[in-house]
Amino acid sequence: VPGAIDYASNKGKLAALLPKDKNALVVAYCGGPKCGAYQAAAKAARDLGYTNVKHLKAGISGWKEAGRQVEPGS
Repeated sequence: VPGAIDYASNKGKLAALLPKDKNALVVAYCGGPKCGAYQAAAKAARDLGYTNVKHLKAGISGWKEAGRQVEPGS
């Protein structure tokens, strides 16, 4: 997903990578609808004070199935 941050690789520097605006939309997702790995990233964002944290239920598999743009994450 364009602009995505790989939580597992960047959790120690998440505060520096997320937007400065704590009201900015932060979308957490993982592999697909049955994956729960997104929960750790969503919790981390909320713990940092982000108030607009959403879940992309379809995950990356649904994103790709919808024909949406993909690019390597940071």
